Amino acid sequence: MANIHCFLGVSFQDQGIATKTCRALIEYTFSDLRLNRVEIWTATENKKARAVPERLGFTQEGILRQAGKLDNRFVDYVIMACLQMSG
Repeated sequence: MANIHCFLGVSFQDQGIATKTCRALIEYTFSDLRLNRVEIWTATENKKARAVPERLGFTQEGILRQAGKLDNRFVDYVIMACLQMSG
C-alpha cells in the first residue's frame, strides 16, 4: 500500500499539477512497485484537495474524526482509496 500526500503553494494551485503528479505516482505504484492500494487523505473541508482523488476515480472509504491539526484546530480527514485492477 502507498499513501500520497500533496501540498501546493497558492500560486501553484488550479493548474492541474496535483492531479498530474498523483496520476503519475499511482501509475508508478501499480506498474513498477506492483502494490495493490493507494490512499489519499485530505481534510474534509478542503474542497480543492478532495477534488484530486475524486477526479482520479478514488472511492471514499471513511472519515477520521479530528485526525489532524490545521490552523491550530482539529480537523477531520476523509480517506480516499484506489485499488489495482486485476486482469
